Amino acid sequence: MYSRCRVIVLILTVLAIVCVFFSHIFPVLIKKNEFLKTVYTLWYAQSTLPDGSSIRRAVAGSSCGQYRTFFQAAEAFSVLSIGIGLVIAVFCFFQFLCVKVRFFFWFIWCLMFLAFLFCGVCVAVIVYGYMKGFCQGGGPISLKFAPFKDQGFDFGVSFYFICIACGLFLLSSFFECFA
Repeated sequence: MYSRCRVIVLILTVLAIVCVFFSHIFPVLIKKNEFLKTVYTLWYAQSTLPDGSSIRRAVAGSSCGQYRTFFQAAEAFSVLSIGIGLVIAVFCFFQFLCVKVRFFFWFIWCLMFLAFLFCGVCVAVIVYGYMKGFCQGGGPISLKFAPFKDQGFDFGVSFYFICIACGLFLLSSFFECFA
């Protein structure tokens, strides 16, 4: 039983790391129409015209401080969850090799829960922007950063990868209890 659970924990952790990694590559929010395709990732926003020309704006250079702060926090938490996931994978591997030792149990479990929380923060930030928007105190930028839902954006693949990673870290923490 212990060795099976340890293998499951290791596999779920590696899958969660891969999901969080992929969430950095693909768009979080997408909006397409016949004139313009706009995508938001955790790192930049890009608008592409039908002729292929595009404008890419880094999150760090955004004119909306709230958007910049929230998305940079999501970036940081997702990168931290990858790092924590790698540490978890290493310790899970050591735990797998040391069949009778449960020394790493609490350490691994706490790290898994922390990675779960970090992914959860990323999901919460994206959903907040989708539902409420950023910089809504008035002024010209409030229209640009209005709720993404009201602007016609849909969740991209990256959002679902972060959600899956969140669930995988939570599930692996459950299996760690039996490892």
